[in-house]
Amino acid sequence: MLEQDLITVGLTKTEAAMYTWLLNSGTSTPTEVAGATGINRTTVYSSAKELSKKGLISMVVSTSGTSLTSQSPHVLESLVQKEDAIVKEKRQATQRVIDQLDAEDSYQYASRHQFDSLDLAVSHISEKFMSLIGAQPMTALVGWAYADKRTAIPFVEILQDLALTHDIGVPVHILSFSKEKQTQDMAVHQPPLHVRRWNGVELFPTNSIILGETVIYMFKRAGVYHITYMSDGMVVGQLKSLWNVLWDASEI
Repeated sequence: MLEQDLITVGLTKTEAAMYTWLLNSGTSTPTEVAGATGINRTTVYSSAKELSKKGLISMVVSTSGTSLTSQSPHVLESLVQKEDAIVKEKRQATQRVIDQLDAEDSYQYASRHQFDSLDLAVSHISEKFMSLIGAQPMTALVGWAYADKRTAIPFVEILQDLALTHDIGVPVHILSFSKEKQTQDMAVHQPPLHVRRWNGVELFPTNSIILGETVIYMFKRAGVYHITYMSDGMVVGQLKSLWNVLWDASEI
């Protein structure tokens, strides 16, 4: 019964057998423990080291040999307290994970959606557009267009339509990674649409919009349109900085 309780507390079967015997026998050598319990002598040494780490026995090594002495069973209370602390930490970590996953709905981390048609994808973005642009005053709506013809997403036109539909009243500035020659300025609409081309390395392989502290990614893969919202402050800040540098260095 005692050994089983010790196992429940957290000792191995071997450690429980050794500790129980030492409680009854006092100071003993590893050879004596091995002979009395039937545990292999090598295993006695390794288990004694573990029991010593847990504070349940003292292990003294001298020129005359090694002696093992049991310590007060009250040491077990500290083991239980450590287990409680570990369980508490695991619960807190689990709750943080759950909170992060739940936060996807409010776009604090990342929220991913898939649509079978471009119309459905654009409609979804449009529904979220107003709440996002209202979160922070904007002087311009900025974004990246990645090789529209290859992705079969007319992203530049989509952004212009969204800006018009929601009457944001600020210019639309788009960095295009397409190698195709495009109309540089579409000021016929209000707000005007300005497109600059970046002829260097294609650093940003998806279409995206930066709205305040949120980035919306949009791409097509295997016939399915994917939309991801990301609101990680560090990521958004780095993208804004990169966008500003490339905008200044791009072709007008």
